Amino acid sequence: MDENAEKEKRYPWDYDTDEIKQRVYEQRDTLGRPRGADARQEIIADIDMGMNELQWRATEKANQTAEKSYETATLSARSSNRLSRLAIILSTIAIIVTALFGYLDYVGDKDWQSKQIQLLEGLLSTEPSPPTEEGSSSQSP
Repeated sequence: MDENAEKEKRYPWDYDTDEIKQRVYEQRDTLGRPRGADARQEIIADIDMGMNELQWRATEKANQTAEKSYETATLSARSSNRLSRLAIILSTIAIIVTALFGYLDYVGDKDWQSKQIQLLEGLLSTEPSPPTEEGSSSQSP
């Protein structure tokens, strides 16, 4: 029954990778034995088919890996793009807020300065006047 199952499998397409390798190695080892030209051609064709199938599978696996890498790179680029946009937006907001507080500080500082000048002028106007050169003050005795 095992023999029938083996015959039903189409070589190399229905074989798994290890089975193909095993068969290729076995066929390679039989090439050194004396055989007719037709038998050698069949063995060589069998080996070629197995090697071609292995190469196709390796290429298919590499293509799938490349596709996954591409998908990952695309996702990474999208995420990076979104984060860059977010960073630009947050930087712009920070600049606006800083400029706003700078302006409010400037305006508030100007108001404070003008109030301080008014207070100083008020103090100067209420102070006694300085003594004159003659030594008398402007106040009456």
